[in-house]
Amino acid sequence: MKATSLGLILLLVGGCATSDSNNPGVANLERKLQQCYEESDSYTQRRSGNMQVQLTIGPEGQARDPRILSSTFRLDRNLEACVTGQLRAASYPKPASGKPEELIKPVNFIPVIQ
Repeated sequence: MKATSLGLILLLVGGCATSDSNNPGVANLERKLQQCYEESDSYTQRRSGNMQVQLTIGPEGQARDPRILSSTFRLDRNLEACVTGQLRAASYPKPASGKPEELIKPVNFIPVIQ
């Protein structure tokens, strides 16, 4: 499998900037990842950090085998489990090739101070 050209997710959750914020699917995924973060101990402790996530997008746009390759939140397993679950549940654009394609992207979490 080659890396996909689906320019799909470059997320900054909390400050919420994305490379594809006009895509409803990406905006919905951002909200769900934001919720994961806001319900985590890391958010309560006002810790910022990032994850490198990987998944395969199947021919019909379904997520396969989402996982976290690296994370600065290793002590917050609930956050990592929630992020993985949301990546698995999300729907993605079908790969133009019609074949499964790998997606590796960063997700950055920054607490919003109110």
